[in-house]
Amino acid sequence: MSYVQLIGSPLRMRQLITALAVADAGSISGAGRRLHTAQPAVSRSIKQLEDTTGLSLFRRHPRGMAPTPEGEIFLLHARTVTTALVELDRQVTALRTGSAGSVRVGTLVAGAADLLPVAIAAFAAKRPMARVTVVEATPDLLHDRLISGELDFILGRLMPLVDRDLLQGEAFYNDSVRIIARSGHARSDAVYLADLVDEQWIMPPRDTALRAQLEQSFEQSAGKVPRRVVECVTVPTIRRLLLESNFLAALPGGALESDIHHGDLTALDVAMELGAVPVGIITRVGDVMSAVCEEFVGELRAATKR
Repeated sequence: MSYVQLIGSPLRMRQLITALAVADAGSISGAGRRLHTAQPAVSRSIKQLEDTTGLSLFRRHPRGMAPTPEGEIFLLHARTVTTALVELDRQVTALRTGSAGSVRVGTLVAGAADLLPVAIAAFAAKRPMARVTVVEATPDLLHDRLISGELDFILGRLMPLVDRDLLQGEAFYNDSVRIIARSGHARSDAVYLADLVDEQWIMPPRDTALRAQLEQSFEQSAGKVPRRVVECVTVPTIRRLLLESNFLAALPGGALESDIHHGDLTALDVAMELGAVPVGIITRVGDVMSAVCEEFVGELRAATKR
């Protein structure tokens, strides 16, 4: 469709947003609740959109609706359009109000613990009025928020991207993993990973690349995986558990470095079959970052070289 054809197109933004809501909710009723719109209006909007585009966007199944192959392609571009308009509004509002801009970073505990604070400090020194928001969560939640435009980018380990048509990664450096324990832990003299399989562990959730790597390494070394596991990605909670108990945690190099330096925590000298994993940022495909976000990412790149 050319620019001239778009001028006369009956496509409406409400229809695009409705289609995205149906895809995200998985049903007409769910989309209606999200949009505070009656179900007949949602159905009518989808019908009008399909008539206008000549595409069959959704197929019905017993539990709701799912995009067709044509619908997947359409929704990919519809999401790009709506995300760009949200970002346009955010940047124009910042310009009109005289705001110094904002940066919204999603972070994964693996690979970002040492890098992010350094970059924030350097950025804040140059742009003291800029607002930086850090959201810590699991990869699936962060990916959803990035795709929807709620985040500018994600910082952390670059795992295989399920939504690779929508997301892309840029690696900064490769990171290794260390096993961290309280100083004086009874198993601090352990040599092999198999020696630690029955200990209490703090691990990331099962849907993370690091968890998969750890369990694979345990299988190879001990023939089984730890069963006494607390799942956590919040660094302060992990730190307190390590300091006040006999938990062990596998964390990226640089994480909790200050506690290790002061002797409160220790990195165990245990052989692990874990290869280095790239750390960097994940962004939306085709997205154009604001100048303030580009500046922040520049501080991240600079921090990797220190």
